[in-house]
Amino acid sequence: MKKAQVTIEFIVIFGIVFLFSAVFVYTVIEKMSISRDEQRIEYLKDIALIIKHEILIAHKAEDGYSRAFDIPKNILGKNYAVSVDKNLLTVKSGKYSYSVRVGNFTGSINITHNVVRKVGGVVYLNT
Repeated sequence: MKKAQVTIEFIVIFGIVFLFSAVFVYTVIEKMSISRDEQRIEYLKDIALIIKHEILIAHKAEDGYSRAFDIPKNILGKNYAVSVDKNLLTVKSGKYSYSVRVGNFTGSINITHNVVRKVGGVVYLNT
């Protein structure tokens, strides 16, 4: 066996191993990215449901009900926004969003600290 043949065989084997390693690393990174996106969507859903349940509890409670609750400042280090349009609550971060229907209320939703109360049969949020 000549030195040139051994060198060529080594380069070919090294190239194949390198190619498989690169494909493996790419696949792992892609899976981690998908997992992080799924996690972000779950956090959006959780925040929307927390707000929905707080409003629902206030609707079912007696007049004079008051409760403070907090929602996270960010989701996995990313900012998010909460909006309400015609009783549709939407929590959005980047290209992802989650929406749920909520009962009528007066006021707005703050990122972090919120106070929900019921006075005269009306639910107020942060007013």
